[in-house]
Amino acid sequence: MNEFLDIDLDKIKTIETRKREKVNLIENPKNCKRHVVILGAGASVATLLKGDKNGNKLPVMNDFFKTLDMEESVENLNLKTESSNFEDIYSELHNSGKYEDLLLKLENEVYNYFSKLELPDNLTI
Repeated sequence: MNEFLDIDLDKIKTIETRKREKVNLIENPKNCKRHVVILGAGASVATLLKGDKNGNKLPVMNDFFKTLDMEESVENLNLKTESSNFEDIYSELHNSGKYEDLLLKLENEVYNYFSKLELPDNLTI
């Protein structure tokens, strides 16, 4: 017992002990709970170069309108943003208050697109 810190130093794991435990869990993942790791779009695209389980392309925000085949829907809207980023364009559409029908269509397309994606049967990372 450390009288100054009021902790039992014998119960503190050393960095080396933690490293060994981590390596052991990676090399022998028995009796471990399942985990799901959600990464950003760039990491998803990098690990799934051929798309999802069924070959569906994984989107990134800079080409999402193209992936959804909706580029023409926003091409002639005279938006202030010069960005091709989905989030930037969607935000401007939403904030303008003028494009409710287009926003609903976009939301449906996004939902439909993501609902079709399937994780592959093998590990990707």
